[in-house]
Amino acid sequence: MNIFILFFISLSVLADDNLKKNYNDVLLTDDYGILTESDLLIPIKSTGRNATKWQCFPMKNVKLKYETWKDTDALGLMDSRYEYSLSIKTNMGTHIYSDRHGQNYESFWKIIYPKWMKIKKSGKHICFNGVGPIKDKENFYWDWDIMITKSRCLSYFANDCYTENKMPKHYTEVKRN
Repeated sequence: MNIFILFFISLSVLADDNLKKNYNDVLLTDDYGILTESDLLIPIKSTGRNATKWQCFPMKNVKLKYETWKDTDALGLMDSRYEYSLSIKTNMGTHIYSDRHGQNYESFWKIIYPKWMKIKKSGKHICFNGVGPIKDKENFYWDWDIMITKSRCLSYFANDCYTENKMPKHYTEVKRN
């Protein structure tokens, strides 16, 4: 029994090392056992955006921040706008994953924030896939595409978090097997 367990652990470590070795241009950090080869192929296969990279961090280091302002919507009505980002401090600087545009009150508080809270509670580590970075002295700025924990996936674009019977939509959040 002990030999079987050691064999299984060895295969897991070997598979993880192979992911890092085979995808070192896409996977920039340890993946904490979250990502699969299919996840690492998503940027190439589904969108063709070869500039996207994966990074994984302890969830406790990820902070949601947002700014708000008033603006008129398409109908000329005054509306609150929200621009949010997820920041992670590391010894190399702060990584800031941002949305691509401001959200209205409804989108932020009723769609994005609840989905973020589900993702945040779903694991000790989280992996981000994003375009970038743009660097300054202390920060690395990314546009996020996908956030994944061991049990949940949240995508900015359609089709990046796959489900079997349902076509994902913008800001899709699905449970992973």
